[in-house]
Amino acid sequence: MLQLAVHREITSSYLYPQQQRKLKAPVMETLNTFVQDCNAVKNKVFMQKLITNQLVPRHLVTVEGEDLRLQGIQCLIVHYLSVMMYVKGDRTLLQPLQHLMMNPQACANMFLPTMPQDDLEDIKEALLAARQANAGENPVFYRCPNGHPYVIGNCGRPATVGNCRDCGAAIGGEGYQLRPGNILDQGSVIITQI
Repeated sequence: MLQLAVHREITSSYLYPQQQRKLKAPVMETLNTFVQDCNAVKNKVFMQKLITNQLVPRHLVTVEGEDLRLQGIQCLIVHYLSVMMYVKGDRTLLQPLQHLMMNPQACANMFLPTMPQDDLEDIKEALLAARQANAGENPVFYRCPNGHPYVIGNCGRPATVGNCRDCGAAIGGEGYQLRPGNILDQGSVIITQI
């Protein structure tokens, strides 16, 4: 917590010109001496870099007049670094993130597992492109009562009832009326081309 307070109150003061900073050089020197002599401060090098605004990598150095977006990103990164210092062991689940933060160039050719790929937009695009070859097709995209996507072909209006392949809920409709809870997918606007 001390690291975050130092970043907020001292490192962030480097946003202002020297004459407008709350803490003057003698106070900073006293604080630096305190950090060196205090047994409660575990990572003295990191604390000194916070006090003197010399964090590494260089994009963590606070620059006079920096915009709010960059300030927010820097605060998040410093918070992350502060937490990571107290994670024990080399082989934790957070190690790839730590490596990414500390040495991003080394991660250029790494495989980083992420969220599963969502191909829905590609599928929609392919279906809409295919209708040019068959003028009678007009695929319309809907969502089941639980939000899973499905497509009705031909004229695009619900004429039969089926089951959602993801959750088993009733989808489609009868007499061109959607079943309750089914909705038109607003994510894609379907424009019929003449």
